[in-house]
Amino acid sequence: MIRRPPRSTPSNSSAASDVYKRQKEIESGFIEVKKVSKLIETTLELEPGELSTLSLAKQLRINEVLVDETLGRIAAKIVGLIPKGTLYVLLKNLRLRKITFDDFLYILNSLIESGFRLKEEIYIKVIEEAKKI
Repeated sequence: MIRRPPRSTPSNSSAASDVYKRQKEIESGFIEVKKVSKLIETTLELEPGELSTLSLAKQLRINEVLVDETLGRIAAKIVGLIPKGTLYVLLKNLRLRKITFDDFLYILNSLIESGFRLKEEIYIKVIEEAKKI
């Protein structure tokens, strides 16, 4: 489930804010921390987080994995996983009525404002798809 971010944070630093939010989500049980027993082997140069994500998905026998970066998505397919992205999660939560269309737009635009890269044509396409829901 995606929740609208709080409007105020305990610190002006976005990094400190993110750490604070993740810690609260871990404490509440919304996020569960798991350790990877063995990293998958790949010739692709993945970021540590992507490599851990794919490895943990394989370890837990989870077929779908949340990954947005192109290289991570390619690696996921190579190791037999089904990559899903942030936009998929937003649309799924909209379909499940966990968020409203206004929430969808707010979250999408907040992601972009915070550095989430999205081509203009994809932005338009995902909003058109959201309007149909």
